[in-house]
Amino acid sequence: MPELAVAVPDATAELRDVSVWSDSLQVPDAGDAAATWLSRWLGRDCRLVYVPLARARQVAPAYAEVGDKVAFADGFPLLLIGQASLGDLSARVGRPLEMLRFRPNLVVADSAPYAEDGWKRIRIGGLEFRVAKGCSRCIMTTLDPHTGERSADREPLSTLKRYRERDGEVYFGQNLIACGSGHLQLGMPVDVLE
Repeated sequence: MPELAVAVPDATAELRDVSVWSDSLQVPDAGDAAATWLSRWLGRDCRLVYVPLARARQVAPAYAEVGDKVAFADGFPLLLIGQASLGDLSARVGRPLEMLRFRPNLVVADSAPYAEDGWKRIRIGGLEFRVAKGCSRCIMTTLDPHTGERSADREPLSTLKRYRERDGEVYFGQNLIACGSGHLQLGMPVDVLE
């Protein structure tokens, strides 16, 4: 596909209705050129839309402060998983698992397996984050991220249920909320503040 530069839609852009779980919102559309390019690439009709902060969803108040926002992500802006946690899970399942299967934004190296479960506040580079809650996992973890095929043995969810289930939910990874804005880069140090 040829490259296509797409400008962030401004206030005059056409609004599209979008649903994320039970939330409905109207967001600006990036235009027909972007829609045509993406539709050709993906082989199905689609549109490219943008969620400006003013139109973003409030993170669940039970785990967030007023004003903590999330756009198209599941329920929280960021998801962190420790590389050692995935290594431990892979050993228990008996085969290597891809981190992509769990869709984290941030992967932490050089920590003990599941160390992230005990963190409340961290700093990556100069940016602080609150650890909102563990990430409850669903059947999507059993899909191969490259083929979309479901694992016949229902792994890794079957194994996670044996040792990571509480209150009827299976947890793997931690949902984060940034305390401000900034830039992150590969290799930045992670400091546990609390």
